[in-house]
Amino acid sequence: GGVLLGGAMASKLSDNVFMFFFASHIPATIFVDLQVVLPKKFFPAFARRSFDFYIDTFKDPLLTSRPLWFKSLIMAEVVFQLPFFFVALYAFRTRANWIRVPSIVYAAHACTQMV
Repeated sequence: GGVLLGGAMASKLSDNVFMFFFASHIPATIFVDLQVVLPKKFFPAFARRSFDFYIDTFKDPLLTSRPLWFKSLIMAEVVFQLPFFFVALYAFRTRANWIRVPSIVYAAHACTQMV
């Protein structure tokens, strides 16, 4: 009995970790990553200040030069990954088994994007 309970608890913990991951990536994508491809006027002041602080502090060469290939990676994130974050959040919240294959596809996309 204890082993099964431990497995169920571990499964619930991993679901919560995945939910945190996807939930945290929604505002990061909207308020940070989108600033690479859209004009600053579309973002609230706190997001613009945070973005500018990061660039000023860390001198990130991709965010300062914004090459076309980097912008296309950001657009792929917005078009494919951002909608998936919502779907995955729902699926892990409801403990839906159908999310397994889409999660593998997402992971492959995310891992190979910068290779």
